[in-house]
Amino acid sequence: MLCLPDRTEIFVTVARRTLVAAIALPLAACASGTMEDAAPQGALPPPGNPSTVSAPSADAVPVPTASSAMPVAPRNTGTYPNLNIPPRTAAPQMSDEEASSTKQELIQTRAGHKVAGGNGSPGADDLRKLREIGRRQSADTVGQAEAE
Repeated sequence: MLCLPDRTEIFVTVARRTLVAAIALPLAACASGTMEDAAPQGALPPPGNPSTVSAPSADAVPVPTASSAMPVAPRNTGTYPNLNIPPRTAAPQMSDEEASSTKQELIQTRAGHKVAGGNGSPGADDLRKLREIGRRQSADTVGQAEAE
């Protein structure tokens, strides 16, 4: 006679195997990791005696260049930043005249789209042209199929 396990035994076995897999997989991943994976070589302190490494001066500000391979990491200069210096702007402020002219251009463009069929859809002439192109392509395809 064949003895089959009951549902409880099957459930317990599956639960144990799942628990072992859940514990073993992260441990296996940790075993294959290196220090280079955790922190790139540029982020690590230079080798040697830490007491010989000098701290950067307060005036030294790292300036990234196009030729630098690694991004410049922020440095602790030992001072707080001066937040009273106004930030430099990337572009000059847009004048009221430029804003109104840009607004008028957008209004005219929107009005042109509404005339063409609304919401950017093609006008009636465009639809006729597209349908004619579709008919020609259909006829060409049928002609090529019949020629074969």
